[in-house]
Formats: sequence, C-alpha cells, structure tokens
Amino acid sequence: MVGNLSYDHTQESFIKLANYRHSFEHSTNFKRIRWSLRHRYNKAYCEFCDLVVPVVRLLIEANQTTHAENVVNGFCREFKLIDVDVCIGAVHEYKDAVIEVISLSNYNNKQLCALAFNCYKQFDYPIITWNVTFPHDKPKPPSQPPQPPQVNYQ
Repeated sequence: MVGNLSYDHTQESFIKLANYRHSFEHSTNFKRIRWSLRHRYNKAYCEFCDLVVPVVRLLIEANQTTHAENVVNGFCREFKLIDVDVCIGAVHEYKDAVIEVISLSNYNNKQLCALAFNCYKQFDYPIITWNVTFPHDKPKPPSQPPQPPQVNYQ
C-alpha cells in the first residue's frame, strides 16, 4: 500500500497521525479515560482495543462508518471495562478522529492500540519517536551566572 502512495501523501498521513496523537495526549477527556483505566488490568482494555480496531477497519472497507458509533457503543455496554457513560462519551467524541487515523495509518491493530493505550511492547514509530545526537567532541560553554539587564538612567 505504501509503495503506491506518493511521498507527499505518505508524509501528509504521518503528519495527520502525529497531530491526532498530540491532540489525544492533551485532551482532558482522553486523560479522564486513561485515569479511569489506571486500576484496570491493562490486558483487558488492550483486548477491547484489539476487538474494536478490526471491526472499525471492516466498517471502513465496507464504507459503513456511520455504524461505527453504534457498534463500538455495543462493545462498551457488553464488556464494561470502564464506566459505560465514559466509554460512550469517548466513542462519540473521538469516532471521527479514530476512523480517519485507522483509514490513514499503515500500522496494524496492535500498533494502533499500543499508540493509544500503551499496550504491548513499544514498536518503532519513526514519526513519533526519534533520537537526537549531540556531538561529544565540542566543549561545553562555560557557565555564567545570569546578568541583570542594564538600565539606562537619563
């Protein structure tokens, strides 16, 4: 699939995914969901994610994304991993973003769940993680205490 995409389209997809992750990480509602899951056995909501993502993929492929909210709400009611109202509210708020991320992403289901809920061991996400190498051979500048600004009294 990636081979058929132009570099610009792939880069645009990566940027959208990174922006969604940034939005999720700073969303107070997403923080509430994670907070409500903090005492749950991690495997349970990772399994929930593993159930939901393939179903949403099937709905995307069948061009039936209008049913995604009802289907996932059914999972919320059936599995009751978190408060049903919180789950249904999260589905309502994030369904469009999740559908777009799943549509654009080349990541598999486990990788997407790892990104969203820190499930499984870390995968290599080059757009999200990177190394910064600092040169070792350059000396550090000498530290200087802060200087007060100069005031011109005229």
